[in-house]
Amino acid sequence: MVITKRYTVPTGYQTFFPYGGVVYPVGEMKKDAILYFTEPLITNVIHMGFKDEMEEAFELLMKEELVIEKKMTSIEFSAQDMQSLQVEMERAGER
Repeated sequence: MVITKRYTVPTGYQTFFPYGGVVYPVGEMKKDAILYFTEPLITNVIHMGFKDEMEEAFELLMKEELVIEKKMTSIEFSAQDMQSLQVEMERAGER
C-alpha cells in the first residue's frame, strides 16, 4: 500500500479514516478505488516520507476540524460504522 490520502471521510460515514491508499505498484485501477484503513493495520513502514513543521501543523488542524469542531472519531472507535463497513465488505466479496 502507498498512502495517498489522510483524514478522509468517505460518503455515508460519520467517522473518518486516518489513511487511504492504493496497492503498490498497481495504483488506482479505477476511479475512487481507494482502500481506507487505520494505524493498527499498518505492520511495516518502508519509507516514511518528508515531515516538517508544516506537516505537523496539518495533522493538528485536521484533528481540530474533525475531532473538536465536527465531533467525529476515527472509524476504529465507532461500532456502528465498523459494522456498516463489514456489511459493505461482505457485499463486495459476493460480487
